[in-house]
Amino acid sequence: MFEYHGWMCIVVAPYDVEDEDEKLHQIVNYIRELIDRTLPKHHIAHLKPINGEYMACFAGFMNHRTPGAEAVINIFREVAQKAPGSYGLLYIWDESVRELNNEFQVGRLARGNFEFLKDQYLSPRIPTIEDEW
Repeated sequence: MFEYHGWMCIVVAPYDVEDEDEKLHQIVNYIRELIDRTLPKHHIAHLKPINGEYMACFAGFMNHRTPGAEAVINIFREVAQKAPGSYGLLYIWDESVRELNNEFQVGRLARGNFEFLKDQYLSPRIPTIEDEW
């Protein structure tokens, strides 16, 4: 089993940028095209403006890690490079990674970096959120 849940706020840079609105729209269009091209249609992927800011949300469940699963991770990596002011989290549970099959991984997007960290809120999966199988 593989599942993921994530969100991100799209921000051009952590500092003032000339022509920021134009650059933001270019980045948002790029991300929208990347989502449409790489994520399976049965996954949840929303990118929309809310109160003048752009936000994206992602979620999916699958039997195993697939190219679609890799695509959402790559979207976070792309945003880190193209819009280093962006921030967000991506929770992943990948049963196929034996040493992590009872742990969530947390991808943190901040200041132009996307890195995976150890989860402290939902892990270990058993017994924190479910009983022994």
